[in-house]
This record gives sequence, structure tokens and C-alpha cells, in this order.
Amino acid sequence: MTTTTSLPLDIEEIARRRRSTESMASIAKDYGVTRERIRQILVAEYGTTWSDELSAEAASERENSLASWKAELLDQIESGVAITRDYVVEGSPTPVSTVEEVLGEFSWAVAFPQKSHSRYSDDEIAKSMKRVWSKHVKPDPLTREAYDKARDPEVDVSGARIAQRMPWSDACEMAGVPAGTARRSTYDRLPTEVALEWVAAFLAWSVTHEGRGSAAEYDRWSREHGGPSMGGVRAVAKSWNEARALAVPRVVKWQRAGGKKYPTPAESGTNQYPKADVAAWHEFRAKHPEMSMREMSEALGVAESTLRYHLEP
Repeated sequence: MTTTTSLPLDIEEIARRRRSTESMASIAKDYGVTRERIRQILVAEYGTTWSDELSAEAASERENSLASWKAELLDQIESGVAITRDYVVEGSPTPVSTVEEVLGEFSWAVAFPQKSHSRYSDDEIAKSMKRVWSKHVKPDPLTREAYDKARDPEVDVSGARIAQRMPWSDACEMAGVPAGTARRSTYDRLPTEVALEWVAAFLAWSVTHEGRGSAAEYDRWSREHGGPSMGGVRAVAKSWNEARALAVPRVVKWQRAGGKKYPTPAESGTNQYPKADVAAWHEFRAKHPEMSMREMSEALGVAESTLRYHLEP
């Protein structure tokens, strides 16, 4: 048989322990009485149980603790550390259930948790492309635009997922269908720094426009702003997630500094194409007025979106 030894009631000690944020239930257990009895003693002797004061103090401590954790996380992100959602939540010094509770407006900067495109095998991608081409596009070459327009969303892999895995021309070769775009051997002319600045500019735009920061969204944005295509970015960063991870630190630094607009390389004068190249494109277009922009893109080895940005009014 186990006996429990209770402490004699010591009102001053009870008050001291309560003011040090100990709960009334914990104090009551040591003295062998109920929580209500402790509450009655404190109210009778001091006129309060300090509950409101302790709640406010605890809330303030929690806020300060989270602010410190947030600053530490942002410093890590700026230094190039890839922060995951689990790391943010599980490492918090005070219990939280979401990244947003800690990082707030910087929540976008955690590493992408989804890897959904990895679930598609090469065989599945090839089967989708071959089916769409033979049923809807044959005998014409299979462009990504034609593929996405004709595919069955319930069955076929999206063009964006394929582009995250490999260049479109490589995917077409794997599927055994004619590619609608030429291989661009000149992608290696795009400096890594410039490619990352384009990705960073896009991420900054995404933050201020409540975007998702996805590869598909970048594709659309780059066409509108004259940036390198996903193929150009992937040629220097291997994958969208890697490019995004490398660009995130500079955007977080910009966001913490309260930047108003993150300039694209074209706006800051650090674009990948010098004036001599742009002049040569104009000259080429003047000599070949019969060529479409896509044909020029294939002939010059330059992204169609880039040509449109520089050559069209």
C-alpha cells in the first residue's frame, strides 16, 4: 500500500509558487487538497489568484520566444540553409501547429514539401505523351502547348510536371514522338547568377501577388517579362526546386529590408543578352520576315518568350 505525504499548508509558500507561474492544480497536489481549496486560500489572503497577470505574462513570453525563433530561422534561410516545415514546427521553443504561426509573411520561404512529380515514372510520362500525340496531334510534332491542350487531366501527366523532370525535347525522344521544339545548345550561355536573379524576381513578384511560386507559374510569368524559359533555368540549376532554393535567400533578404519591387535582370540592366545580340536578332528578323517567332527561336537557339520580349513592340 502506497501512502502519500502531504505538506502542511504554508500560505506564503503557496503564494510564492503561484506567482512563479506554477498552476494551482500542481500546488494542490503537493498539499493534498483540491485546486479549489488553493484558489480559496489565495483569494482570502491576497484577493487574487494572479491568473490574468500570469496569462498576460505567458502570452508575452510566447510572443517573444516565437519572434526570436523567427529571426533565427530567417537568418538561416538568408545564409542558404533549406528550412523545412517540420524543422520550423518541431524546433519551435513553444508549441505551434503551423509554419504560419512562426514565420507569418515569410512562410513561403520554407522548402517545398511536395515532390508529387516524382511519383510519375518515365514509362508513365512516355505513355501519356505517346497517347496524346497519336490520338490528337499526329503527324505534327508534339509541342508542350499542343500536349497540354489535348491531354486528359484525369489520366495524363501535365506538361508542367514533365518540364520539371526533363527538357521537352528529351521527353519527346524518350516517348518516341517528334518534338515540337528544337534542342537549344545555347542555353549554357545563360550565367547562373542571371538565371537565379530571374527566379528571385519571380518569387518576389509571387510574394506580393499571392502566387504559389510554382514552376508552372514561373513559366507564364517569364513569358510576360521576357525571362529565360524553364528549360533555360533548368540548364543551369538542374531542377526548379534547386533553382528556387538558391534564389530564396536573396528574396528573404529583400523582403526583410522592406523592398518595394524586386527588379528583373532586364530592368536592372544585367540581362543575359548583350545589346549586340539583340541587334543581331533584329537583323535576322529583317532578313527573314517570313519566319514565325517560333521558327526564329529554333534557328537562333533562344527562348521564344525572350525574342518576343525584345523584338515585339
